[in-house]
Amino acid sequence: MTTVIAPWEIAAATAADRHAVERLFAACAAETLRLRFLGRVAGPPAAYLDAVLAATPEEHDAVVARPTRTAPDGGPPPAVVGLASLGAGDPPELGVLVADGWQRRGVGAAMVGAVLRRARDRGVRTVAARVLPGRSALLAPLARRLEPVRWEWAPDCLTGVFALRGGAAWEPADRGSGWCSARPS
Repeated sequence: MTTVIAPWEIAAATAADRHAVERLFAACAAETLRLRFLGRVAGPPAAYLDAVLAATPEEHDAVVARPTRTAPDGGPPPAVVGLASLGAGDPPELGVLVADGWQRRGVGAAMVGAVLRRARDRGVRTVAARVLPGRSALLAPLARRLEPVRWEWAPDCLTGVFALRGGAAWEPADRGSGWCSARPS
């Protein structure tokens, strides 16, 4: 199933998305990748891409955001502008990567909403998200929409674990400008 949210669509990631996801990584600044992977990476780790793009949703679920309009700078849009995934584990870990020029436009929120709905439909009860020290504000949208279960502090990261309850909403709200943004319900 594909969910259309202007100006992009969110769809399940597949092996056919591999080159587009590799281009997404190449288009992201080194700092964007460091913040996503909690350390320096030269490009998409092959094992990560294999898991994200070829695994079953129970093993590693992932969605991509594909633009349906021109890029924010007016140029042609890339094939994929974001990737969100929920890895295996107890609890499974949520990860989000959005192309630099597409950040703060609701792409990440839309992908997270899709991944969390899919997880809830599979019976997943909790998810985890990790951020580097000083980046705890990135966990705030999850804490506003989901029930925080616990916080784990380590010298190199903060982890939030959140409960996926029955009908807990994570729906992007249209701002009326053509862009979407997640809002607390």
